Amino acid sequence: MECGRKTQINNENNIEIEGYKFEKVNNFTYLGVMLTNNNEEDMEIQQRINAVHRSLSACHKLLSSRLLSHKTKLRIYKTIIRPVLLYGSENWVLSKKTEK
Repeated sequence: MECGRKTQINNENNIEIEGYKFEKVNNFTYLGVMLTNNNEEDMEIQQRINAVHRSLSACHKLLSSRLLSHKTKLRIYKTIIRPVLLYGSENWVLSKKTEK
């Protein structure tokens, strides 16, 4: 995968280093973060939102329980749900489109 803005396009599909062939791809996941060749954050942000929905679904019984205090539910949110959403967000470059 090549990142950045280039004026010249490389048409070669594979890179070979010491006998190892590397396939050129448009995106891949590294340490749980989606990286794309055009540095767009749309796919990564959508992936984070989907992961939060899964986390909320998994914690739904806990969060809707009357046996837990509001303080405990808030702690569950801060320790389980919020980190799923914000993982890797320090590197996001938001455009007007992605802010919506």
